[in-house]
Amino acid sequence: MTGYDTVLLKGGTVLKKELAGIYENSSNELCDYFRQLLRRQQNRLMELDEELDGYDQQLKQKVKQDV
Repeated sequence: MTGYDTVLLKGGTVLKKELAGIYENSSNELCDYFRQLLRRQQNRLMELDEELDGYDQQLKQKVKQDV
């Protein structure tokens, strides 16, 4: 994204925080298609986070049962 004068630091937390600001910022000259693509990828990240949270909960329950 450096070609668009936008630099993202590595890390999922930073990415999730900054992604919406990037595609909502009309001054960064991103095309509509790319904005839509970023929005969809942000939605996928949120879905994956929810799925991972579910796995964490299942593992915690399993550990409680095994102890």
